[in-house]
Amino acid sequence: MTARKKRRRPRAGGSPDARRRPTDESASRTGAKGSSSAPKSRAAGRTVRDRPGGALRTGRPRTAEERRALAAQWVHPPVAPTAARGLAAVGTSPFLLATSFLAALGLWLIFTAYGVVLAASPGAMVMLESLPPVHALFLDIPALLSGHPSSAAVGLAFMGGLLIVRAFLLAFWIASILDRLSPSKGHGGWRGSAVHSLRRALRAMGPMVGVEAGFLGLALASAYAVRAAIGEFVVIAALVGGLYFFVYAPIVVIAEGRRVRPAVRLAVKAARFPGPRHMMAAFTYLALSLFISVFTPASRVAEATPTIQTWIYVLFVSFLHLSALAMFTYRWLLIRERVLQVEEQRVGRPGNANAAGDKRAVRTLP
Repeated sequence: MTARKKRRRPRAGGSPDARRRPTDESASRTGAKGSSSAPKSRAAGRTVRDRPGGALRTGRPRTAEERRALAAQWVHPPVAPTAARGLAAVGTSPFLLATSFLAALGLWLIFTAYGVVLAASPGAMVMLESLPPVHALFLDIPALLSGHPSSAAVGLAFMGGLLIVRAFLLAFWIASILDRLSPSKGHGGWRGSAVHSLRRALRAMGPMVGVEAGFLGLALASAYAVRAAIGEFVVIAALVGGLYFFVYAPIVVIAEGRRVRPAVRLAVKAARFPGPRHMMAAFTYLALSLFISVFTPASRVAEATPTIQTWIYVLFVSFLHLSALAMFTYRWLLIRERVLQVEEQRVGRPGNANAAGDKRAVRTLP
């Protein structure tokens, strides 16, 4: 038989190390709790730790107070009030409504003269006055490819003329909306406002043609990507990215008197402000436009001219497109001070090579 070894039980006194071990562990636990310098948010009920730069890192807001505190830090305004302001600005202006209806008729005549029959596809007609790059992707490029021009020169002339017409209409509407949103700066009734908007649009025709050409180039690149079997993901990225980052570019050209490059830079800065509200505004407009275009029933009979019902529907959707333009214009007026302040800080930074060409004070709207 093997002798069993007797286990020794530690004595009550124990060794000094054994006596110190629980004390040291409890002290380490206490020290770990006490050495944490992260402040606790009593309202949130959770710890908020500091980032290396000193900024606070908060978790997902759980209470209404946290959501309101987080929303107070966002620069972009809510979507619903600005959309209502855009609808009211256009809907209460007979001048804007009349120009929208006349522009729809003029654009239809241009496409018809090129050989594109839009009467059979009301889903394409509702895109006549959509914002860039929506009209370039879903109407201008398909019309250019399906028009069957007699020569390449005819196709280039059509696209160049359409580019100038769209640039002028967009500039004129933005100038008219700015006058509408600033009623204190009256110009002697609708005639004076029309003359002032016309002059303002003509002064900005160069940069506006450049902005429209940029949207058209983006649409052409995405259409080439689809033809090259790269995938439709490029079209979606161009559509969402173009509207999200550059929707403010034509508005900046008219409202601030900037050239193409500074206007694009300011538009991108405005889009990159924190908060989901700008994405919600852009995505809501995009989703609504695509929904209307896709689910609009086609004409049963191929007619040369649209019916009265089709024209009424197209004019109503054109009113919605113009209201969306007024919404984004109003949103720019609400955030312009912050955007221009950030731009001035960038220009005034030492060592900036582009500071000499971009030094402009914050301008008041002319």
